Amino acid sequence: MMDGPRVLPRRQVVLTMGGVMLAMFLAALDQTVVSTALPRIIADLAGSTVIPG
Repeated sequence: MMDGPRVLPRRQVVLTMGGVMLAMFLAALDQTVVSTALPRIIADLAGSTVIPG
């Protein structure tokens, strides 16, 4: 027999959303750090001959 949709406990929803938000924050932070440091990384690796800029 088919029952209605399964409802998750509030604790599980809060923990899941917290994990998703933490993952998104860390991804955004990583992107910010890499984009800020990329010119220096390219310069240190002598990448100016490969990547114009």
